[in-house]
Amino acid sequence: MIYKVCLTAKANKVYSEADSVLRKKIAKCLKILQETPKNHPQIKALKGEFAGKYRFRVGDCRVIYIVDDSQSQVIVLLIEHRSQAYR
Repeated sequence: MIYKVCLTAKANKVYSEADSVLRKKIAKCLKILQETPKNHPQIKALKGEFAGKYRFRVGDCRVIYIVDDSQSQVIVLLIEHRSQAYR
């Protein structure tokens, strides 16, 4: 099943302002999320206050997202450096 990937305004801003190397890595991540949003070595289901969300590790950055299976949609909430992603 192919999922539609949507970025929030904040995630889209970070993506558009990223340098070309990071942007390519994030684009590759988004392509993977279209196909397998819950099953990949770089994906982890989050716990605690972030329960229900997932993270995809892209180098030192984290892509935080939720999966809406009913609408076949992945909503990227946040793209942040790992030191800031969980605050």
